[in-house]
Amino acid sequence: MILNKIYIEDIFPFLIAGIFALLGITFIIISIFITRAKKKRCTEKVYGTCVGLDSYTSYSDGHHRTMYCPIYEIYYRGQIYRLMNNSHSSMRRVNPGDSVELLINPYQPNDFIDPKRKFGVHTVLTFLGILFTALGIIFVMAFSSAM
Repeated sequence: MILNKIYIEDIFPFLIAGIFALLGITFIIISIFITRAKKKRCTEKVYGTCVGLDSYTSYSDGHHRTMYCPIYEIYYRGQIYRLMNNSHSSMRRVNPGDSVELLINPYQPNDFIDPKRKFGVHTVLTFLGILFTALGIIFVMAFSSAM
């Protein structure tokens, strides 16, 4: 019985594909844990008033885009808190003066969920996870057919 020798050149493409897929799955799992942990912590419903918008403008290729992040003010347990999640978006979903239902962490009111914000770290991680996993699968399929 003769065994074929396995060379590093033969398995290297599959190793790279496996790393991509593993990174992708890891990003998706981290995203799920971040989202679940935040939902477990932020359980208290409060109404916040948008008191302003933090904004900045980015310039690229002769175009500019203004990014916004709402600043909320809430009254909770006798204190006034100003909340901002530092997740800027080009879409203004909230305007100053609007009242929004927020979910806060009762033990740390500055930790909150803004249901109107659809994108955040978890969205980016999920997208990267799907992208890396798909690339890993595509690489495996491409390298398999080339052999």
